Amino acid sequence: MSYTLLNCPHCHAENVGARISHGGQLPDMGDETRYFFTAVCRKCAFPVIIIARRSPGRLPDGPPLVAQVCKTGRDPIPYFIDPIDMIPAPVASVAPDDLPANIASAFSEAKDCTRRGAVLSASMAIHVALERAARALGAGTDASLGDRIAKLVDERGLPSELKEWASEVELLRGAATDAEEDPTAESLDLALGFAEMFLICAFTLPARIENRRKVARQDGGMRALPSGRGPVPAIAGPGPGGTEGAGDNVRRLANPGL
Repeated sequence: MSYTLLNCPHCHAENVGARISHGGQLPDMGDETRYFFTAVCRKCAFPVIIIARRSPGRLPDGPPLVAQVCKTGRDPIPYFIDPIDMIPAPVASVAPDDLPANIASAFSEAKDCTRRGAVLSASMAIHVALERAARALGAGTDASLGDRIAKLVDERGLPSELKEWASEVELLRGAATDAEEDPTAESLDLALGFAEMFLICAFTLPARIENRRKVARQDGGMRALPSGRGPVPAIAGPGPGGTEGAGDNVRRLANPGL
């Protein structure tokens, strides 16, 4: 029986053993031979399909490899598989758009730790993401994180619901390292949800509004028709030397009496 190591897309366990139940060779892919394997996670017992390539007798370049045994007839052939795809694919931890890089990295780590059940690491990463956000927004460090975020909500005109939500997030009341007990799954979900919405309101939405304003400025050659039928390109005037241009033809069609 063969085993491999993988990052399970179901339970999010990292480097967990998975039993390979069966596999086979995929149709000819050109330069290299590719295989598929059905593997069952030893932690959650859910299956995944691994797409891999192999290299008999040597370690190919690339990501970490796992030794396997493939039986052809009666002769076991040792080789190494190089996983290149997985079905279902692991879920990437994505931060909201338009965040500073140091805030985005902390938030992505918080989401990743939450999915894997690493509650202490997740709570600290959430705290770091919000602390960096508060400082980036000019909140200083002279009060608790919760008080500084509440002040930012008022000063920047963010939705008042964020202020109420912040009062419910336990980790905002002190440093993440001060907690006597591990956070519960419910309190962690509450904190992560608040962090995501706060970052969206404080960074993502203002950036989107500014980008939309830039687009509107670039559309300065557009005008609205009196009938309210929406914007149309400005009509060109006569061409060089007094000759008729496209604008004259348009006006004549719209007003036959001209």
